[in-house]
Amino acid sequence: MKYINRLLALLVAAVFILSLFSGFASAQAPEEQYKLHKENYEHTKKRFEEAKGLFEKARERLGNTNDIRSKEELKNRTRDYLLRAIDQTLSHLEILKDRVELRENKDIIKFDASGTIEAQISQLEGMKVKVEQAETTQDFRAIYTELKGMWVNIRLETRYYIGIVLNYRINNFLEKVDNVSIKMDEAITKLYSKGIDTTELKKEADKFDSIVADARVNQQKTDDIFEEHNGFSPDGKVTDASAAREFLRKGDELERGTVKQIKEAAKQLKDFVREFRKLARGKVTLDGGSTGTLSGN
Repeated sequence: MKYINRLLALLVAAVFILSLFSGFASAQAPEEQYKLHKENYEHTKKRFEEAKGLFEKARERLGNTNDIRSKEELKNRTRDYLLRAIDQTLSHLEILKDRVELRENKDIIKFDASGTIEAQISQLEGMKVKVEQAETTQDFRAIYTELKGMWVNIRLETRYYIGIVLNYRINNFLEKVDNVSIKMDEAITKLYSKGIDTTELKKEADKFDSIVADARVNQQKTDDIFEEHNGFSPDGKVTDASAAREFLRKGDELERGTVKQIKEAAKQLKDFVREFRKLARGKVTLDGGSTGTLSGN
């Protein structure tokens, strides 16, 4: 009796862990600094959208004029637009820095991601000085081109860092799934030893093992492409934006597929526990012809 109850508790706990897995990337408890940076990001995003709208209206209205006042207005709108774009990029980097420096992530990313982010922040601060000093259309265009190229790399590197963390955790999780399979086998064996028909329970367990096996195959493909990390240098910097984009597209697709399979495994495990409860609570014929009730509570 006690064994059945303990086994059921372990299986229910496994269901709970599996059901939480798919949300782990966003479930990292943010610290106060992270919350402040997130609020700042939303603030800078709003200001950027406002500045962008004013800039586009001014460019449409004043782009072809030779009036000095109009040119000055357009220049000011351009300056504000670029400054707000830089501010939003900075706030994005602050959030990313918080994420890579989380205690649980520090040992996962093997290169100095924080150092790269700090260098990018410094570069952006220098770019703000350039914007303040810019006077000509050529000045602003050069800054815009530099900022656009930098933003492309930042976005790709952000996805790379997050992909590394996600991939590590998927692997770590799959290593622990074997324990769940062992507990399922123990549950089947225990009920079978009591004379209970476990045919359906075995089917549920086989389905679970099949889903997990597929997830492992998919995850091995992900590991392979992360070993190659096309488009990125060993220190996590973009070396070829096109190759990096394709690598991340494949990686994202594979990781999403594996997480989906793990969610399916969670659902399947719930079905197994439901069937286990039904069998464990019913009347069973024990050796010697006597009857008893196995409680699943």
